Order: sequence, then structure tokens, then C-alpha cells
Amino acid sequence: MARDMAELELAVGQNLFPVEQLGAPYRALRAFRPLIFLETSQLGASPLLQDLPPSVILHHLYSRGPEELQSPLQRNKLTPMQYSLWLASHGEDQIWKGIKATLDDYAAKVRSRGDKEFSPVYPLMLQLGSSLTENAPASQKQ
Repeated sequence: MARDMAELELAVGQNLFPVEQLGAPYRALRAFRPLIFLETSQLGASPLLQDLPPSVILHHLYSRGPEELQSPLQRNKLTPMQYSLWLASHGEDQIWKGIKATLDDYAAKVRSRGDKEFSPVYPLMLQLGSSLTENAPASQKQ
């Protein structure tokens, strides 16, 4: 994925216009690439989070979680196209509500088994989701 991102950046820069002119989308691309190499325990304090929409960070964290932590796409039995369209038409607050529902489902599953320990991704997603959506620029909340 990191290689694909670097190739995309190079192709845009060589064939369209300087990537620095892309603004926030370019900063997000640049922040996401090193983020995928961080340990889960390092993510919460990473300054890279400031350049990424909360939903991007939270969706990435699903890849680090256990199988029983379903994404909103899985939970709602949507196709990738349906979910992509839904994401594009909703703001960070609504996306967080969908993600929070999956976290609540996961916690209920863990508790129903009698377990008391959650995946390290679970508290991180709760913390990041609530804090990032509170601090997200108004343009991301729509």
C-alpha cells in the first residue's frame, strides 16, 4: 500500500501539477503512509493524526483489530460501492456514529463470552473517535 501511495504521488506530480498544490488531500496522503507503519500503541500520540480525517484513521484501525470487530460495511451488509457512497454523503459525526455502533457490538460480544479484556484497538478507537470528531474542522463534520 505504501508503494502504491508513493507511485500515485509521483504520477500526479509528474503528469498533472505539483502535489503541494493539492492542500489537505495531499497532506492526508503524506500522513497516512508513515501511519500504517506505526505500532498500534504509537498511534494515539502521533502528530500525523492531525492531517487525516477521523474516519480514515478509524477505518484503518479495523485492519488492526480482531475479526469479531466488524466494520460498518460488514455490520450493515453493504457492498463496498454502497458504503463508499454512504461515506461520501455523510460527515464525520455520522460516520463516527456508525463506527461507534460496531464498537458497541464488539464490546457486547466480548462481555457475553465473559471476557474482560478487549483488543488494544478497541479503547484506542473509542478515544480517537470521540476526541477526533470533537476536534475535527467544521468542513469535515458536515
